[in-house]
Amino acid sequence: MSQQHSNEINELLLEQASEWLVILSSDECTENDRQAFKQWQQQSPQHQAAAKRMQTMVDNLTQLTHPQNQILPSKIIRDALDDQTKFEFEPPHFIIALLALFTITLAWYLLPIQYWMADSKSSYDGWRNEKLTDHSDIRISGHSAYNLHFDQQQRVVELLDGNILVDVAKDAKRPFVVKTKYAAITALGTRFMINQTDGQTILTMLESKVKVETAQQVQLIYAGQQAVIDVSGKISVKNIAPTLMEQAWNKQSLAVEEMPLDQVLGILQSYHRSKLYYDKKQLHSFRVTAVLPLNDQQKSLNLLQDSLPIQINDSIPWVIYINKKD
Repeated sequence: MSQQHSNEINELLLEQASEWLVILSSDECTENDRQAFKQWQQQSPQHQAAAKRMQTMVDNLTQLTHPQNQILPSKIIRDALDDQTKFEFEPPHFIIALLALFTITLAWYLLPIQYWMADSKSSYDGWRNEKLTDHSDIRISGHSAYNLHFDQQQRVVELLDGNILVDVAKDAKRPFVVKTKYAAITALGTRFMINQTDGQTILTMLESKVKVETAQQVQLIYAGQQAVIDVSGKISVKNIAPTLMEQAWNKQSLAVEEMPLDQVLGILQSYHRSKLYYDKKQLHSFRVTAVLPLNDQQKSLNLLQDSLPIQINDSIPWVIYINKKD
């Protein structure tokens, strides 16, 4: 196993452990929840290590924020690790402290500070149009965020995460560039869509063309083409139906043509609060051609499950597992 793959697994397990922290600390936590956590952390030594690391982190955070109560937050995971079935709480001050600690945990592991400080951002169910100072239009949707860097020489949109549809206003003196984690996209025309997800930038050209520059190559992408840029900067291009793509956006839906399932799930994640867990390599071979509703998570996942040999498990609140059927 490569170091990179190992790190991805560790981060995934830490996210799961933090979600268990919320479940176990809830007033609605049941004996079944505690048994489910026990089963989860017994899956492997890595699961146990993730739970213990989360316990240590909670201890450290408590010492920074509420040193007089430092035993209480750590007790949440420690009791579960020790398979104790009785949890003692002291509301409301403990719940308030826990929420503060978990907010910090989310900020560290799940919600980058750049999102909260972005010039523009939207929530998972957000859809809106924005007019820029140069008269360009940006439509933003889902859990998205971007910064603007406009001056007399350039117009740069720094897309941190999420989904935008751009209609670029003409300005011969100032190029219009969208920068993502993996590419710089310079408009040589007007309209295009970008989905920035974990591990990929997806560019869909609606009109005219753009120049894409990555660490590996420079390439022109034309109307009717879709480019996927991966973490290494490799660009993969295929033909699509641009009118269908934009019509779907206008109806708060996602249109995909022969797109690998893991890429589809990456886009869907930005529209849904529940965390989607899946093995990218395992699902990459499945190709999806569909129009999926982005305002109805259950319906979109059901459509995928009905048409592909996959199994969806949503038995844990706010967590959804997507696996290949055995």
